[in-house]
Amino acid sequence: MADASRNGRQRVVGRCSASAAATDALALNIDETPVSGHLSMSDVGRVRERIDRLDAHFSAIGSRPLLTVATAYLDRLTTAADHCTYGPRVEQALHTAIASLCSSAGWAADDAEELIAAHLRRTAALQRAILGANHRAQARAWSDLAVNTPAAAAITAKPYASARPP
Repeated sequence: MADASRNGRQRVVGRCSASAAATDALALNIDETPVSGHLSMSDVGRVRERIDRLDAHFSAIGSRPLLTVATAYLDRLTTAADHCTYGPRVEQALHTAIASLCSSAGWAADDAEELIAAHLRRTAALQRAILGANHRAQARAWSDLAVNTPAAAAITAKPYASARPP
């Protein structure tokens, strides 16, 4: 009986998490981020504001909903970076903002015990920080990678450990 009630609670938590993610995505208006046309510094400022609000909600909504919303927003921002036109200042600011979001998504994935996803997000944060030529973002990404690397390496090595001869 205890297992049934425990499983019931887990299902409710899962629904709450999905609901929290959907509510947060709506509140952040991530669908309003342009994916075509010309991007300006004011567009990037709005992106930065949404990322800051998402970071502020982390403690309230938890890691899984944050990861869901951050991943959806990263997809949208990647589309914007690939399909919009912008100048060099906007390019650097956009890549720096995406690096920040990747870093937050990496920590959310880490908290959700998705260590490989965490490592991939942190690697993406470093790449974007380099593209944005932002030394502070690069330092944050390197620091995040240093924290995550042993765990990700252990997870990645598990399938190979069983294939080794005795």
